[in-house]
Amino acid sequence: MAVGGYMGKILRVDLSTRKVSDETFDAGELRRYIGGTGFGAKYLYDEVPAGVEWNDPRNRLVIASGPLGGTRTAGSGTFSVVSKGPMTGLAVATQANGFLGAYLKFCGYDALILQGAADKLVYVHVGDDGVEIRDAAHLSGKDTWDVDDAIREELGVKQLSVFGIGPAGEHLVRWAAIAGDKGHVAGHNGVGAVMGSKKVKAIAIERGQRRVSVVDRERMLEAAAKLFEIAKTERGGQLYNWGTAGGLSNAARGGWLPVRNYTTNIFPEHENINGQYIRTKFKIKPNPCWACQMHHCHIVEITEGAYKGFVGEEPEYEQMAAFGSVIGQTEAGAAVYLSNINDRLGMDCNEAGWVLGFAMEAYEKGILTKKDFDGLEMTWGNAAAADALLRKIAH
Repeated sequence: MAVGGYMGKILRVDLSTRKVSDETFDAGELRRYIGGTGFGAKYLYDEVPAGVEWNDPRNRLVIASGPLGGTRTAGSGTFSVVSKGPMTGLAVATQANGFLGAYLKFCGYDALILQGAADKLVYVHVGDDGVEIRDAAHLSGKDTWDVDDAIREELGVKQLSVFGIGPAGEHLVRWAAIAGDKGHVAGHNGVGAVMGSKKVKAIAIERGQRRVSVVDRERMLEAAAKLFEIAKTERGGQLYNWGTAGGLSNAARGGWLPVRNYTTNIFPEHENINGQYIRTKFKIKPNPCWACQMHHCHIVEITEGAYKGFVGEEPEYEQMAAFGSVIGQTEAGAAVYLSNINDRLGMDCNEAGWVLGFAMEAYEKGILTKKDFDGLEMTWGNAAAADALLRKIAH
C-alpha cells in the first residue's frame, strides 16, 4: 500500500534464475525503515545470513530511494546502495546523486533488489513497459561514461539514468564504485565489486510517467524552498558559489587537509587546486541533479596546462584532495583529469588516492622501486604515473 512519499512497491531481480517480481509492503514497515538506507538495512539483515561473503550470489545489492525521492525537493534524485562490501566484509550504505533515485520512483518502485548472479555480463533496464535483463557482452571493458553513451544509443531513450561499473568493477577491485549520470558515484566499501560479482554491468532506468504521492504538496514545496535557501546561504554561500571543493583551502588553513599520504599537513599550494580556482580559471556550465539549483555540479573544461581541452565533471572536495594534496600534486587541471579518469574506471576516489599516496611514499623511501611499478616513476605529484597506475589497477 502506497503512502505519502512512497510508491509502495519493490522490484526484485533474481539474476541466477532471470526472474523479475514485484513486492509490496505495509505502512508500518515504511515507518520503521525510513528511506533508501532503511530499506537496504532491512533487506540485508533479513535476507543475508551471517557468514555470506560479499561475492556470494546470496548477497544482496539494494538500490533504494527515500520518501523525498522524485519530489521537487532539491537533490531528491539521490539513492542509497546497501550491501555487504569487500573492503570490510561488513554492511555498507553509500549514496549517489543524479537522477536514478527519482526515475526509479517514476517507474513505480521505491527500491530495486539484485540477488543471485548472472552467468554472463548483463544490464538491467527498467521502464514503464516493464523490466528487462539484457545482454551486456558488448559493454565489457567499457568505462562508465562510454557505457552511458552506448546504452542510451541502444535504447533510444532520451530521459534515462544509467549507473554502472567500469573495468574496476568487472575485475572485482576491492574499492570499485557504481558510477552514473556522468559524474555521480556511490563509492564506499566496494559496491562496484559486488555489482561486478553479480555480472551486472549497469542499471538503466527510464523516466517513467508515475507521480510521487505527497499528502500536502503545498507544505512540502514550502519546506523544500526553505531547505534550499538554507543550503544556498550556508557559510556565506560557499557551497552554492564554489562547490564542495571551495572548502579545500579552509581545510589547509585548519591543518586537516591530507597531504602526501598524511606525512605532513602543510600544503602552501592549496589555492591552486581549490573550487575557487576551478570556477574562475576554467570553463564551466551547470550540470544539475534532479530538481536542484544548487550550482553544486558542473561540467568543466580545462583551459591550461598538460590537460588543456579535457572536458569532464567538476570534482568534489574529496577528489581534489585525493588527486591533489594526498599525492603532492599541485595543478588543478591534473586533479580534474585524474578525478574523471578514476570515475570512468569506476573506483572510489578516497581509496584510490590513499593507494597512490602509499605507493608514492613507498617509492620515495625505496621500499618499492621502478621495477615494482612496471617502469613507472611514482614520484610525488607525478600525474602521468598516477594515471597509468589507476588504469593498471582497474584492469
